[in-house]
Amino acid sequence: MSHPPDSIKIIPCGPIDATVVPPGSKSLTNRALLIAALAKGESVLDGVLDSDDTRIMFEALRTLGFSLDHDPKHHRIRVLGLGGTVPEAAAELDVGNSGTSARFLTAALALAKHSAEVRYRIFGKERMHQRPIRDLIAALKPLGGNVRCENADGCPPVLIGRNPYGQTDWNTPGSEGRPIVASVAGNVSSQFLSALMIAAPLISARNDVVLKIEGTLVSFPYITMTASIMRSFGVECHFFDPECAADGGSLRFSQGGTITIPQGAAY
Repeated sequence: MSHPPDSIKIIPCGPIDATVVPPGSKSLTNRALLIAALAKGESVLDGVLDSDDTRIMFEALRTLGFSLDHDPKHHRIRVLGLGGTVPEAAAELDVGNSGTSARFLTAALALAKHSAEVRYRIFGKERMHQRPIRDLIAALKPLGGNVRCENADGCPPVLIGRNPYGQTDWNTPGSEGRPIVASVAGNVSSQFLSALMIAAPLISARNDVVLKIEGTLVSFPYITMTASIMRSFGVECHFFDPECAADGGSLRFSQGGTITIPQGAAY
């Protein structure tokens, strides 16, 4: 049988018996990297993704003084966490175009335990300096976050100083045992809420931390992803949606929903 000159002849080879390992997830890897650094003791992360975003988070954590060991052949990273303490008191962190790195690190550094005055600056490429972060900064203020934008446009670079309250002393008269409440817009970016969830255990030693959703929450699967990774490190988030409670339906997180990180939670 003859074939036209430009045709391709396909000869079946029979069944294929193989094991295929899909690449890791950027979203999972960056969440797990940061939480492992905030946890107590050594964590081993398997199946991590090697990408621009994950390398940025990896290098940022190294710049902050954390001990990390990357085995790219086996897609594995070992992280020595320090229980919510950040080793370096000052750092310039270049996050490039990594939105997860910029937002997650802003919240974590704002609420972390520090033994001295700190100064962190988070900056990136030109496009990063056009991405608003003011809603996250506004939500961090009631939690004690000493954070501001370097310029007046509500975008990075972000400057972070020491949290005046610290991890174990919510320094307001009569506040011990009362919930610490912050509100965050749900319809802007789910990364803002994920950032607050990840950082909340850093100030939950004596108080519940309640994150109130304003507006309809976008990208709810990313929030459940964050909660799942937090659970893997020993922190359980409690979700409440008033409309779901009223009609028995599934969680959709409309106006008034809350996520609570309970008192005493720690990674």
